[in-house]
Amino acid sequence: MHRTRYNTHRSKINNEEWKVGEKILSKNEPVEYYGVSRMTLRKAFDEITDEGLLYRERGIGTFVLKKKIVRSHKKLIGFYEEMVSRGRKVRSLILEKKILRSMNVARELSLNPDADLFYLQRLRFLDNI
Repeated sequence: MHRTRYNTHRSKINNEEWKVGEKILSKNEPVEYYGVSRMTLRKAFDEITDEGLLYRERGIGTFVLKKKIVRSHKKLIGFYEEMVSRGRKVRSLILEKKILRSMNVARELSLNPDADLFYLQRLRFLDNI
């Protein structure tokens, strides 16, 4: 039954019965609507979320995401360039940046052990998600 519900949810997204950005029934609403256990419903939502068709906002709900992006590897270009060429909005938020020295990391990268290393942690957004 779980696989059937998963496919039903997936087809509702693919057939645009559930629209992009639309809030869908959450796992906290009555599971009788689906006729399955809460655990089964959560597992189905987890699988569809992992596939990139849904996204969750903690404390708000589960929403339909734009169709999953399939990248071509025939011509390698950066993520930013590819998404902009598809008309998508891309932005980055720098969470942390620093210069550091780590002999272990330098060795793993086959660099001079005294080399300055640049550490950058960023959060990428596609269409504000």
